Amino acid sequence: MRVIAGGNSGSILFREESQQMSRKVKLEIFAVVAACLTVGLLANHSLAQKPFLTRLVKVYTLEKEKNGTCKLCHEYDKAKNESPEKENINAIGKELAKSAEFKPVMGKGDEHKFTPEELNAVEAAWKVIAAKDTDGDGASNDEELALGTYPGDPKSTPAKDALDKHRSAKK
Repeated sequence: MRVIAGGNSGSILFREESQQMSRKVKLEIFAVVAACLTVGLLANHSLAQKPFLTRLVKVYTLEKEKNGTCKLCHEYDKAKNESPEKENINAIGKELAKSAEFKPVMGKGDEHKFTPEELNAVEAAWKVIAAKDTDGDGASNDEELALGTYPGDPKSTPAKDALDKHRSAKK
Protein backbone atom coordinates (compact mmCIF):
# COMPACT_ATOMS: atom_id res chain seq x y z
CA MET A 1 0.00 0.00 0.00
CA ARG A 2 1.29 3.48 -0.88
CA VAL A 3 0.55 6.60 1.10
CA ILE A 4 1.31 9.94 -0.44
CA ALA A 5 1.84 12.80 1.94
CA GLY A 6 -0.34 15.77 1.45
CA GLY A 7 -3.73 15.58 3.06
CA ASN A 8 -6.64 14.40 0.93
CA SER A 9 -4.66 12.74 -1.86
CA GLY A 10 -3.23 10.19 0.65
CA SER A 11 -6.64 9.23 1.98
CA ILE A 12 -8.10 8.99 -1.53
CA LEU A 13 -5.28 6.71 -2.68
CA PHE A 14 -5.68 4.60 0.48
CA ARG A 15 -9.43 4.26 -0.20
CA GLU A 16 -8.83 3.25 -3.86
CA GLU A 17 -6.30 0.57 -2.90
CA SER A 18 -8.61 -0.66 -0.15
CA GLN A 19 -11.47 -0.96 -2.66
CA GLN A 20 -9.21 -2.81 -5.09
CA MET A 21 -8.20 -5.23 -2.33
CA SER A 22 -11.87 -5.65 -1.41
CA ARG A 23 -12.71 -6.49 -5.04
CA LYS A 24 -9.87 -9.01 -5.13
CA VAL A 25 -11.15 -10.70 -1.96
CA LYS A 26 -14.69 -10.78 -3.40
CA LEU A 27 -13.39 -12.38 -6.61
CA GLU A 28 -11.48 -14.99 -4.62
CA ILE A 29 -14.57 -15.80 -2.57
CA PHE A 30 -16.66 -16.02 -5.74
CA ALA A 31 -14.08 -18.38 -7.31
CA VAL A 32 -14.14 -20.67 -4.25
CA VAL A 33 -17.96 -20.76 -4.19
CA ALA A 34 -18.09 -21.44 -7.95
CA ALA A 35 -15.54 -24.26 -7.58
CA CYS A 36 -17.55 -25.82 -4.74
CA LEU A 37 -20.77 -25.66 -6.76
CA THR A 38 -19.05 -27.22 -9.77
CA VAL A 39 -17.67 -30.06 -7.68
CA GLY A 40 -21.10 -30.55 -6.11
CA LEU A 41 -22.82 -30.75 -9.48
CA LEU A 42 -20.23 -33.13 -10.89
CA ALA A 43 -20.35 -35.29 -7.78
CA ASN A 44 -24.11 -35.64 -8.23
CA HIS A 45 -23.48 -38.37 -10.81
CA SER A 46 -21.28 -40.28 -8.43
CA LEU A 47 -24.38 -41.21 -6.43
CA ALA A 48 -24.80 -44.12 -8.81
CA GLN A 49 -22.49 -47.03 -8.14
CA LYS A 50 -19.97 -46.29 -10.89
CA PRO A 51 -17.84 -49.37 -10.06
CA PHE A 52 -20.83 -51.58 -10.96
CA LEU A 53 -21.20 -49.93 -14.35
CA THR A 54 -17.45 -49.99 -14.93
CA ARG A 55 -17.38 -53.75 -14.29
CA LEU A 56 -20.32 -54.47 -16.61
CA VAL A 57 -18.92 -52.20 -19.33
CA LYS A 58 -15.62 -54.09 -19.17
CA VAL A 59 -17.06 -57.62 -19.02
CA TYR A 60 -19.67 -57.07 -21.73
CA THR A 61 -17.71 -54.50 -23.80
CA LEU A 62 -20.54 -52.01 -23.67
CA GLU A 63 -20.24 -48.75 -25.56
CA LYS A 64 -20.87 -45.38 -23.89
CA GLU A 65 -22.59 -44.21 -27.07
CA LYS A 66 -25.07 -47.06 -26.75
CA ASN A 67 -25.83 -48.81 -23.46
CA GLY A 68 -22.68 -48.39 -21.37
CA THR A 69 -24.21 -45.60 -19.30
CA CYS A 70 -25.95 -45.20 -15.96
CA LYS A 71 -29.24 -45.66 -17.84
CA LEU A 72 -28.42 -49.35 -17.87
CA CYS A 73 -29.89 -49.52 -14.34
CA HIS A 74 -31.53 -46.09 -13.85
CA GLU A 75 -34.38 -44.05 -15.34
CA TYR A 76 -33.60 -40.34 -15.39
CA ASP A 77 -33.78 -37.36 -17.69
CA LYS A 78 -30.69 -35.16 -17.94
CA ALA A 79 -32.78 -32.44 -19.61
CA LYS A 80 -34.74 -32.16 -16.35
CA ASN A 81 -31.50 -32.10 -14.29
CA GLU A 82 -32.21 -35.60 -13.02
CA SER A 83 -29.35 -37.94 -12.25
CA PRO A 84 -28.98 -41.64 -11.44
CA GLU A 85 -30.07 -42.19 -7.86
CA LYS A 86 -31.23 -45.16 -5.83
CA GLU A 87 -34.76 -43.73 -6.07
CA ASN A 88 -34.90 -44.05 -9.88
CA ILE A 89 -33.67 -47.59 -10.47
CA ASN A 90 -35.27 -49.18 -13.53
CA ALA A 91 -36.51 -52.76 -14.00
CA ILE A 92 -33.03 -54.23 -14.58
CA GLY A 93 -31.63 -52.44 -11.53
CA LYS A 94 -34.47 -53.83 -9.43
CA GLU A 95 -33.94 -57.30 -10.89
CA LEU A 96 -30.25 -57.15 -9.96
CA ALA A 97 -31.07 -55.93 -6.46
CA LYS A 98 -33.41 -58.91 -5.91
CA SER A 99 -30.66 -61.38 -6.79
CA ALA A 100 -29.08 -63.21 -3.84
CA GLU A 101 -25.69 -62.76 -5.53
CA PHE A 102 -26.10 -58.98 -5.31
CA LYS A 103 -26.69 -58.94 -1.53
CA PRO A 104 -23.00 -58.45 -0.57
CA VAL A 105 -22.98 -55.02 -2.23
CA MET A 106 -26.39 -53.79 -1.08
CA GLY A 107 -26.39 -50.80 1.23
CA LYS A 108 -22.78 -49.83 0.62
CA GLY A 109 -22.46 -46.06 0.56
CA ASP A 110 -20.96 -43.90 -2.16
CA GLU A 111 -17.71 -43.62 -0.21
CA HIS A 112 -17.28 -47.39 -0.03
CA LYS A 113 -14.30 -48.81 -1.92
CA PHE A 114 -15.63 -51.95 -3.55
CA THR A 115 -13.38 -54.99 -3.34
CA PRO A 116 -12.77 -57.27 -6.31
CA GLU A 117 -14.94 -59.88 -4.59
CA GLU A 118 -17.82 -57.41 -4.29
CA LEU A 119 -17.52 -56.49 -7.96
CA ASN A 120 -17.48 -60.21 -8.77
CA ALA A 121 -20.83 -60.36 -6.94
CA VAL A 122 -22.24 -57.72 -9.31
CA GLU A 123 -21.08 -59.76 -12.27
CA ALA A 124 -22.49 -62.97 -10.75
CA ALA A 125 -25.83 -61.24 -10.16
CA TRP A 126 -25.91 -60.21 -13.82
CA LYS A 127 -25.25 -63.80 -14.92
CA VAL A 128 -28.29 -64.91 -12.90
CA ILE A 129 -30.58 -62.53 -14.80
CA ALA A 130 -28.83 -62.66 -18.19
CA ALA A 131 -31.27 -65.07 -19.86
CA LYS A 132 -34.36 -63.26 -18.54
CA ASP A 133 -36.31 -60.66 -20.50
CA THR A 134 -36.71 -58.22 -17.64
CA ASP A 135 -38.41 -55.45 -19.63
CA GLY A 136 -40.65 -57.84 -21.59
CA ASP A 137 -39.64 -56.64 -25.05
CA GLY A 138 -38.83 -60.06 -26.52
CA ALA A 139 -35.04 -59.90 -26.14
CA SER A 140 -33.10 -61.36 -23.23
CA ASN A 141 -31.05 -59.08 -21.02
CA ASP A 142 -27.83 -60.46 -22.51
CA GLU A 143 -29.11 -60.03 -26.07
CA GLU A 144 -29.93 -56.42 -25.34
CA LEU A 145 -26.46 -55.77 -23.94
CA ALA A 146 -24.87 -57.39 -26.99
CA LEU A 147 -27.04 -55.36 -29.38
CA GLY A 148 -26.62 -52.00 -27.65
CA THR A 149 -30.06 -51.53 -26.10
CA TYR A 150 -31.16 -51.15 -22.49
CA PRO A 151 -32.54 -54.36 -20.93
CA GLY A 152 -34.46 -52.38 -18.30
CA ASP A 153 -36.34 -50.19 -20.78
CA PRO A 154 -39.15 -51.73 -22.87
CA LYS A 155 -38.89 -48.80 -25.33
CA SER A 156 -35.25 -49.69 -26.00
CA THR A 157 -35.53 -52.83 -28.13
CA PRO A 158 -33.09 -54.38 -30.60
CA ALA A 159 -34.15 -54.29 -34.24
CA LYS A 160 -35.78 -57.59 -35.22
CA ASP A 161 -33.28 -58.34 -38.00
CA ALA A 162 -30.32 -57.63 -35.68
CA LEU A 163 -31.86 -59.85 -32.99
CA ASP A 164 -32.47 -62.68 -35.48
CA LYS A 165 -28.91 -62.40 -36.81
CA HIS A 166 -27.52 -62.41 -33.25
CA ARG A 167 -29.54 -65.49 -32.35
CA SER A 168 -28.44 -67.30 -35.52
CA ALA A 169 -24.79 -66.57 -34.76
CA LYS A 170 -25.21 -68.00 -31.24
CA LYS A 171 -26.46 -71.37 -32.54
